[in-house]
Amino acid sequence: MPYGDLYQYAQSLAPVVNRNLIRDKIIQLTGIAGFRCFVDPGLDPNITSGYYVSPSNEDSQFARQANGRHVIAYAQGLNRCWQRFVTVKEMMHVFDEVLECTNSEADLDLLLSNFYGGADTSGEICPQMKSEVKCFWMAVGVLCPERTRVELQQKRDAGELTDYQIADYLKVPEVYVPNFFNPRYKHLLASLTD
Repeated sequence: MPYGDLYQYAQSLAPVVNRNLIRDKIIQLTGIAGFRCFVDPGLDPNITSGYYVSPSNEDSQFARQANGRHVIAYAQGLNRCWQRFVTVKEMMHVFDEVLECTNSEADLDLLLSNFYGGADTSGEICPQMKSEVKCFWMAVGVLCPERTRVELQQKRDAGELTDYQIADYLKVPEVYVPNFFNPRYKHLLASLTD
């Protein structure tokens, strides 16, 4: 499984994982043409920090202009930590299954309605929303090698490090730091790497 291979590769990286190394390994593992990343000035970071567009999305002008590369856009004004996290999280969409892709306006409408309103009337979460959650955890998994995560958790539990200090060290948004120490962290990552 390519994500499992990416996760294993990330374990060998320095504690502050370089997003370009992750990008290059994804390209190597998947054979994709690469990524085109840009700031979308029309994106409101209070609504969404970024998005991914597959090269197969023929409705997207961004995809058509990217010459076969996968497109990642992020909101203007994001600091380095947010840009880094958003970029890595959106890169994880290259591992999406066909049904998880958001390739039409209808898919996007369904995703946004799940994102802001929860499950649909049947109680189901759409595959695209499941992908968003999965990609979030995949990004968390590659942005902090396990040995580093364990060390940080011990220091956090002992009160030696705050979430802000951990965020600053890992170069990730502070709001996401508790996720690195979620009691189900190992279970969640195992479900993605098996």
